[in-house]
Amino acid sequence: MDALAKSETSAKVLDQIGMVLESINDPSIFPQLRDLALSDQPHRAATAIGLLGSFKDKKSASTLRLLAVNEKSAKVRAAALVALAQLADEEAATLAQKALVANKFRVRIAAVQVFGMIGRAPDAKLLEALVADEKAEVVVATVLALGDLVERTKVSRGLALIHSALKAKNKSVVMVAIEQTERVGSRDISVKHLQGVMARNKEDASRGLRKRAAIALFRMGDTGGLESYAKPLELAAKRNPKRSQNQWRLLSELYWEFRDYKACLRSTTKYANFDLNFLDLDKMRMRMARCQSRLGKFKRAYDLIEKAKGTTSWPELADDEDFAAMRKQSRYRKNFANPEPK
Repeated sequence: MDALAKSETSAKVLDQIGMVLESINDPSIFPQLRDLALSDQPHRAATAIGLLGSFKDKKSASTLRLLAVNEKSAKVRAAALVALAQLADEEAATLAQKALVANKFRVRIAAVQVFGMIGRAPDAKLLEALVADEKAEVVVATVLALGDLVERTKVSRGLALIHSALKAKNKSVVMVAIEQTERVGSRDISVKHLQGVMARNKEDASRGLRKRAAIALFRMGDTGGLESYAKPLELAAKRNPKRSQNQWRLLSELYWEFRDYKACLRSTTKYANFDLNFLDLDKMRMRMARCQSRLGKFKRAYDLIEKAKGTTSWPELADDEDFAAMRKQSRYRKNFANPEPK
């Protein structure tokens, strides 16, 4: 706490101190944090406010309300708005609604975050104007907040606003909108909007958006996007099998990115049949092991991992999500570093 109060402590150190104090959660430091929340140094005050919010210190609510309205520093005001939401304070939504039109964009970002945290269906309408905000950072925060809102309330207006962000000119906004559409979208409603992203972004500069939309489509059960990437490679590989090594490598990577485990296993197996150096071969063995594990073929996954032990050890896979189901099997559990399944 002494370092947090020292005026010469740098912003980076303040952040580190904040993380340490957050892990301690000692009520005895709350009074000092309340004092520091009024510091004339914005980063110091914001750090203290963030901790008060994380600790859910109800006694700081009155101070935080004042800072959320009158504070000139955008960093401090933003922190106060978010902290009030963390406290589930009755004034949080009202103050956040006023902050939606603040001049400083960081305050607007905090305001939309509050509505994502509160999670009330009618609030989707309040965020409508922010989807067209002049600052891309605000739009991104709004789409993320709408994702939280839709996930909690299933409000259709929120999903419609996320879909509208798919048409944004800013690529970062579109990317986040694709991710949120995949997260909370409906196949019946959202597929056509994601297909629109692919149709609007055919130029090379938008290749990443097009592929991300195709992945989202695939995970919603629409394979059209994946086929548009895979079909040319599959045809080229079949036309000249003896020279198809590169096509199968690309297909292995493509199907893995899409998480099409059966197709990835097939293409990776074909690629591994070529004369690869031992490092590449072990890498492909591990990819096949991951696919087999995901498909519930644990014995086959085990055999592949054993073959790849020159570059991979069992303990390295102790927290690997691809082998989560395999770790729960008593037959294989002992091979991992963690003796008990999570």
